[in-house]
Parts: sequence; C-alpha cells; structure tokens
Amino acid sequence: MLVLFAGCEGTQKISNRNLAYLYTPALNFMYPDYRVCSINPDTSRVFFSISSEELLFMKSGDSNSFYASIAVNFRVLFNYESKIPIDSGTLYFDIPQDSLPDNLFSATIDVYAPDSSDYLIQLEMTDINRQQAVGAFYKIDRTGLQPSENFMVLDAETGKPFLKNYTNTQASIRLLNTNSNRAQIYMRFFNAGFPLSKPPFSNDDNKALSYKSDQTFLIDLDKSDIISLDKP
Repeated sequence: MLVLFAGCEGTQKISNRNLAYLYTPALNFMYPDYRVCSINPDTSRVFFSISSEELLFMKSGDSNSFYASIAVNFRVLFNYESKIPIDSGTLYFDIPQDSLPDNLFSATIDVYAPDSSDYLIQLEMTDINRQQAVGAFYKIDRTGLQPSENFMVLDAETGKPFLKNYTNTQASIRLLNTNSNRAQIYMRFFNAGFPLSKPPFSNDDNKALSYKSDQTFLIDLDKSDIISLDKP
C-alpha cells in the first residue's frame, strides 16, 4: 500500500455549497464508515474503512496486479460558515486487490483539533480510477464533560475498532479510554420495545417511555475487560 500526503487548501464556505448528496445516500456508490476519536489534547484520529467491492480496481502499467486508488480529503472547521480551516489535507492510498483478504480497507488520519472548542470535520473520499467522490460531515466534541470521542470501542477478537454505531449479540468488545482521566464508567441496559408510532388522529393513550434502566454495569477501563453484549 502506497500512502501520499498533501496539504494546504484555499478558503471557501461550506454553507455556499450544494450538500444535497448528504440526504440522498442511495445515489452514492461508496459507503465508507468513519469514527473520530480524540487521542490527546491537540489531536483527533479519524478511523475509516471502505469495502473493496465499492472500489474500481484497474491494472497498473505492465503489471498483472490490480490496484484501486483513493484520496481522502479532510477539512477541520469551526462551523459551516468558516472560510479558513483549522487543519486540512489530502491522503492518497494505492490498494492492491490481493492485499484485502477480508475485502475491507482500513486506515487512519490524524488531524489538528485542540481542546477548548468544538469543530466540524468535512471528509471527502474519491475513487480516483472512477473519478467520483462522496462526502460526509462529523462533529468533533472537545468541550463536553465526557464526549464519545474520548472513548474507542474495539472488537475483542480482532482488536480492530468498531466504526458503526451498532453490533450483534455475538460480538465481544473492549472499551478504551483515549483522552480522559476517567477510570470507571457505567453501562446501562434498557430492555424496551419501541412500537410503530400511532397515526395523529388515534384516540389511544400513548404509554409513556420509562427512562429507568433494567440493568446497570460498572466498567473498569484500566483493566480493559472484555464486554459481552449478549442481552436480547
């Protein structure tokens, strides 16, 4: 895998751009997963992955090997109205087709996002062989008391980070504390059902949701224990 890095970008306001593609994901051809994690007071790390089935592989010169090429552009902003990014750059990846036994390419990007302010990160992945791109926006919370960016969920079996917001009941995880001095946290389990909403003209009484957890667990982050999410 070949990785190239380039930086520097001109000023532009996101609010003046057409962002309609964010609301029509069915039109996209690539569906990368991202997860932002704060690793120290000045740096956030962007984990991302993309399925090889969503990339176009082509022969490289006289070689019999097939390669996909992607570029990941990032811009760290204060908000949608910001003209000048806090940090920006582009990373290029050449991916051999035979180097992905699990059909998944994963990598990371470190960005400058110091404490004391919240940020917006704009990410754009381009399939260079296909000459098409797809974008996404994520908030970087640097002012909350216990933001999710200070923790990272890993697959206990493979050690790879979970980039989605859900998993199945067969998975076991580890929870890492990456940018916080908290050694213990609570996990709450809610065994609640969420039926379909009733029509607005319905006269049936709605049952109020209960915000009391069915079970509570104390997790010691220093021990890095394996957590089994085996609840139904």
